[in-house]
Amino acid sequence: MKRPSPEQVRDAIEQACHETSLDVQFASSVCAYVEQDEDEWPACCGSSCEPCVLTLEHTARRALIILEGTKRKRAS
Repeated sequence: MKRPSPEQVRDAIEQACHETSLDVQFASSVCAYVEQDEDEWPACCGSSCEPCVLTLEHTARRALIILEGTKRKRAS
């Protein structure tokens, strides 16, 4: 199956940021998560970081779901 274009990835990440109320300035951080396997994602350190890696992970998962929907639409 064909990989999404860089524009589709960017759009999915921006949409996910909006949906999860994460400032779009963190889109590049979310992109790094999207490009890695989930088992490589860092664990929360409990230091009240802003944004917390759990927030970045949540947004990355949402972006991956959006991208999956994009793949299905293209396949139809």
